[in-house]
Amino acid sequence: MRIIILDYINRFNKLTQASVTKTRDELSEYGVSFNAGFRSTWISGLKWQKGYNVNASFNIFKYDTVGSYYSGYDYKSLEGKANYYMLYIPNTRTEFRGSAYVNMIKYLSDDYNDRLILNPGVSGSCNYYFSEKLRLGVGANVFYSFNKGYDPTSTGKGIGYSLSATLYYYIF
Repeated sequence: MRIIILDYINRFNKLTQASVTKTRDELSEYGVSFNAGFRSTWISGLKWQKGYNVNASFNIFKYDTVGSYYSGYDYKSLEGKANYYMLYIPNTRTEFRGSAYVNMIKYLSDDYNDRLILNPGVSGSCNYYFSEKLRLGVGANVFYSFNKGYDPTSTGKGIGYSLSATLYYYIF
């Protein structure tokens, strides 16, 4: 079981518009997150592993802006994540992972930010280890997105996908 009591997040964006007059527009986002999660993994054969993890968090975000870059709203949110996966390891250098997951975010607000986002999906990935420190990862993800807003006309649904290829090198 993993419990993270406090997480601090700070994002900073700066936008300078290239026109006759230069403007300085900045956005800083500050956040505090309280997380708790549980993970379980078991071996189900010589080359197979299965497992699941669940995670929940309560988040508070504040915005600080300079200029007209963003008119952000301070908000609080509840997040929940659940994931079930299977891992096949044919040899010491290769692993294949398939998983099914659901992510849920409920924004707690009385205005525009009051919405629910639900994302179930499936994903697959393959990792090949060239050495202890060098690894190639390839992944695919397909998901359904449901976004229910404060205003009934702002409900959105959609299907998305992503493909990725990453070369990892670990220093330590």
